[in-house]
Amino acid sequence: TGSALNPFNGVFTWTPSSLQAPGVILVTVRVTDNASPPLSATGRMRVTVEQGAANRAPTIAVIPDQTIAQGARLSVQVSATDPDAGQTLAYSLEPGAPAGAAIDPTTGLFAWTPTSLQAPGVILITVKVTDSGQLPLSSTQRFKVTVIAGKVIELNARVIPGALQLSIRGGDLNQIFTIQQSDDLLSWTPAGTLVKSSNNDVLFNDPSSPSLKKRFYRVLVE
Repeated sequence: TGSALNPFNGVFTWTPSSLQAPGVILVTVRVTDNASPPLSATGRMRVTVEQGAANRAPTIAVIPDQTIAQGARLSVQVSATDPDAGQTLAYSLEPGAPAGAAIDPTTGLFAWTPTSLQAPGVILITVKVTDSGQLPLSSTQRFKVTVIAGKVIELNARVIPGALQLSIRGGDLNQIFTIQQSDDLLSWTPAGTLVKSSNNDVLFNDPSSPSLKKRFYRVLVE
């Protein structure tokens, strides 16, 4: 099975599989001319198939457990080796991986950004690596990710007489908010620093904003 003979140049090709080894195969070849009537001749050759080295499974290095806050990007480089030279490895995630998680099938780089719906929690993630052997073999490795719930900070804006008012909702008492502004999203300059002193929204007024066509704001939380 799997053998072929080129009808024009007589080149015989065959790659024995592991199911065909070890063994001795007798191959009969027939050649026919185009005379009238056509005549044929046959020849036989013996092919001895030796048992090659059995494919061995790859191994994944231990993956340390991780801790990440919701909304932050987690990147983990998964590394694997194969004792059989010349084989390529393909990485994948086993069923049960969290929504949004992915692993590069070639490089083994795992990436995931937990959402607020996935925090707080402890997630077990199983990575699988498969080699390119004729009978592919795989290995798995599991690691734990602890997702910490973060507090949501809301930034809202409204126009008041003579200014644009920003309101910051959320955060802890005595937390420091630094407001930065930009007109092009490339360079940012400090607009003010505020301290949350009560449970009310923190307010910041920008009197120059109404005279501008556009302005962008962001808040740094310390």
